[in-house]
Amino acid sequence: MNHKLPLICPNCSLVRIEVPLDESLVCSRCSATFPIVESFPILLEDKTIRTNLASGNELDGARVAFYQNDEGYMPISEPQPLLLSALSFSAGEGPVLEVGSGRGAFRNIAGDHVALDLSLAALRRNLAGHSGLCASADLIPLASASCRFVFSVQTLEHIPSTDRAFEEIDRVLAP
Repeated sequence: MNHKLPLICPNCSLVRIEVPLDESLVCSRCSATFPIVESFPILLEDKTIRTNLASGNELDGARVAFYQNDEGYMPISEPQPLLLSALSFSAGEGPVLEVGSGRGAFRNIAGDHVALDLSLAALRRNLAGHSGLCASADLIPLASASCRFVFSVQTLEHIPSTDRAFEEIDRVLAP
């Protein structure tokens, strides 16, 4: 369901180089490969974490391991009116990106909604059949200026490098 998203290599993005990933999710610059599980690309920079998530192996002590259990995520039953109002004013090309999709409460907010969550478990459980990326908010694997609208609800307080997450949101948001 991740049709024609402008995915970039998170490894190369760390050094501020945007390298598009090919259809097989292989980077032409660093040769990193990124697995797909149930239509969700795992676009994390750490190869061991990517491999363990894809194979279902246990994760040791990583922040990613903590967020694989989404049972404690706070439920949100409906989109907030302010969010819907802001979305109605968005124009331009590109998808609507939700940073930290959790339980998937906003998955139907727009036809071009893309969920981004660090938890592959949450994506698989709550967003099957929808577009989603297993990735970190502080290293969003989308091309610059590729999203027409970006939002996040009850997520930013969980991100250790909030400044970096805001920089990434600014980078992917189309002018």
